[in-house]
Amino acid sequence: MGRQLLPPRAGVSIVDVVDRGGWIPSAGGTGPYLAFRARIPSISRRDVDDAGFKRLDVLELPAVRDTAFLVPRADAGVALAAGRRSLDERLRKLPVERRVIEALAKKVIKAIGGNAFTADQLRRELPATSIDDLGDAGKRLGINSTLTAALKLLQAEGRVLRTTSDGKLDGRTHLYRIWPEEIDIAPPDDLNRALAQRYLTWAAPASIDDFAWWAGIGKRAAKEAVGPLRIEDVRTQPARRDDEILLLPFRDNLFGLHRGLEPFVEDDDAEVMDTGGKAVPAKDAQMLHHNAIVAGGVLHGIWEFDGDRIAVKPFGKPPRGLDAAIAGMETFIREQLGDHKYYAFDSGATRAKRVDFVRSV
Repeated sequence: MGRQLLPPRAGVSIVDVVDRGGWIPSAGGTGPYLAFRARIPSISRRDVDDAGFKRLDVLELPAVRDTAFLVPRADAGVALAAGRRSLDERLRKLPVERRVIEALAKKVIKAIGGNAFTADQLRRELPATSIDDLGDAGKRLGINSTLTAALKLLQAEGRVLRTTSDGKLDGRTHLYRIWPEEIDIAPPDDLNRALAQRYLTWAAPASIDDFAWWAGIGKRAAKEAVGPLRIEDVRTQPARRDDEILLLPFRDNLFGLHRGLEPFVEDDDAEVMDTGGKAVPAKDAQMLHHNAIVAGGVLHGIWEFDGDRIAVKPFGKPPRGLDAAIAGMETFIREQLGDHKYYAFDSGATRAKRVDFVRSV
């Protein structure tokens, strides 16, 4: 809890949250706003969006496991190096040679110039010969998929930065601009060691399996990266036990940096949904596919936002003060976010299934 800056304490900034507490997974949903709010209760949507899109103190970048994360500006080089490694594996599986994607990427850079374009706008800005230049394999893959691969490559190389048209983390329309020259993207000398140092700062105590999964590397490589590290290499955080109720979002780093919920669960009868939508004992679950109710480091239940109100499924007796915490979160979501989405298009049957599960008390 202490390493995750939980419960909240005075003097914590937005940069502190992603630097000292860990890179925050971002998939176009509103979870990052709630992760920041759990650690900085007075925060607003505007505070987060300005840090990410105006001041560029926090950047949304491709990183480990081919996943987008919010990272501090100082970690841009590390995150992008991890992103390139993940992307290389993905590009090798495409039915088109990398040189074709790289050639298209050069045209994209020229088309962007000093502007910011959506993918659709870029496709129209590309020379008319771009489709012919893709070759037979590229034509079969299609200009849209090849352009997507080129944009991912440019992002991972630190040549293009992706933003949103409305300057919001959960905006659905992405824009691409040339990478800001003032942001250093130099890679670390040892990527796995750099990842291990950060991970242990955020997540210790943790296992080799935990780190290997998070970093998207093999167990042997993970063990080699962690082995030489000593406690003095890791910036420790003050820890304290507190029974303050915290409503955390799906994939919050308190749970998302580890595999398995058993250390957080005290109620043997507690059940959660697995990724396939089936009810499983919480102690057996590999990840928490819900928003969480936490107090004193213990998972006391799960919650979902049904489009108007919060539905909760407590584990055992609801902790004191839960109603007030729910009311505060409902107000924040309605006034600041309008809705709470796991992903950019989290609606319909997917969310309804989670809500129904939580209501089945």
